[in-house]
Order: sequence, then C-alpha cells, then structure tokens
Amino acid sequence: MGLLFFIIFAIVGLGLWLRAREKRQIRVQDFAISSIPNFNPEVKYYGLAGGGKGLAIDPISKRFAILNGQGGSKTFRYSELVQIDAVRNGGSMLQTRRGNESGATAGAVGQGWLFSGDTRSQKRKRESVNKLSLKIYTDDVMHPVHEIVFFDGKAKSTDREIEKLGKEIDEWYRRFRTMLAE
Repeated sequence: MGLLFFIIFAIVGLGLWLRAREKRQIRVQDFAISSIPNFNPEVKYYGLAGGGKGLAIDPISKRFAILNGQGGSKTFRYSELVQIDAVRNGGSMLQTRRGNESGATAGAVGQGWLFSGDTRSQKRKRESVNKLSLKIYTDDVMHPVHEIVFFDGKAKSTDREIEKLGKEIDEWYRRFRTMLAE
C-alpha cells in the first residue's frame, strides 16, 4: 500500500513540476516579446517545455520573432525570410523558398505531409514519428537556420496528438509561406 501511494505521489509531483516548468517558459518568452520595441504579435508559439524555441508574428510591423527558451529573441522583417521547411524525422516534407513555388516531397499534400503514401486513403501507413519541426532560413549571416520543434519523442503518425501538431505546424508553415510571397 505504501509503494502504491509513493508511485501516485511521484506521478502527481512530476506532473505538477512539468506544468510549472511550462508556465515559467511562457512567462520568460512573454517578457522577451514585451522587450521588443514596436512589436505586438497576434500569434505565438512558446516551444517545447524546457527551453524550446518559440515564434511570434506581428503582421502590422511585418516582423516575426524567434524566441529562445532562455528569454532572448531575434526579430526579422518578412523580407529577411529566405525559406521555410516543414520537417518530419529530420527530412523536409514541405519547402518554400523566396521567389519559388512551394515544393512538396512524395506524399505531402496540405496537412497530409505528416503521413506517407496516399493521404486520401483510409489506410494510412502507421509510421513512427520522432520529431516534427519547422526550419526557418533567414539572411542572417551568423545564424541563418532556426529549428522550431513541435514534437520530440516517439509516436505513431496516426496518434491524435501527432495529427493535432501536424495541423498546428501546417498553420505556421502557411503563415511563413504567406510572408515569403510578400
């Protein structure tokens, strides 16, 4: 009985600790955003808990910010964006470059980039997903590539969490694709 109580206590404690860590990251990144002059983002992504990079977009000033998990940030004008890639397990599935049409690798259609094979079929190949991210390429000579991770773990491509994250990444990808078109 004592061991069961200890296990339950440990699980609840770990959950509370993870939630507090996530809230701290949100506060730190909100502070970083508030310190950017004349920047009022309409959409934000805070990154993975524990120091992941986040994003914020201010369509009025036509700028976006890449937030590091430690409270710093780097802002870019839309014109400084060079390329955006939606990445699954390290391989680019969708890619758009400034001045070019978007390109998609085999099996990547809309949000279907998350799955392989025929995405319209009811039979989706159950592939393991280890990492989902966006790679943002800018004209910054010192730090041109920024990877924003949405998932880092292990799951099946048909899991609800992965499907939800795939939709979120697709929304962010489309936002950056719109920036490239301006």
